[in-house]
Amino acid sequence: MSGVGETVTLRVRKASMDDVHQDLARLHRDHRPGIRAGDVIVLHVGRRTARAVARGPQGMGSGLGQISLDLRLREHLGVRPGEDAAFRINKGSTVDTVLWAWHATDAMTRMMARLAVVSVVLGFVGLCLGVLSLVT
Repeated sequence: MSGVGETVTLRVRKASMDDVHQDLARLHRDHRPGIRAGDVIVLHVGRRTARAVARGPQGMGSGLGQISLDLRLREHLGVRPGEDAAFRINKGSTVDTVLWAWHATDAMTRMMARLAVVSVVLGFVGLCLGVLSLVT
């Protein structure tokens, strides 16, 4: 069992076809204590970093000592299927969650995140203009 933020060596596996372009990292919960399935995690391999959604292992195996990543995440982290890599896994902050959604592979997730950020910015501009009109 490894603690969050500690380095753990995991065997890299290809993601199943259902997980491709979903930005998921499937790994056993013992490798991500305190991080629930569905939370955004930050994966570090050396100096490379990627954000993904944590999920449990798929299929009959225990998944201990393994991590399943799709091609995009593997390329981003510089790892290949079948090799062992030293991962540091941290729970993502709110900013990490927004960045994950902003750069998501899935177009719907990406568009929703971008519209949400634009809405917050426009709401703040509207608030500032409203306060300015009351003050002057």
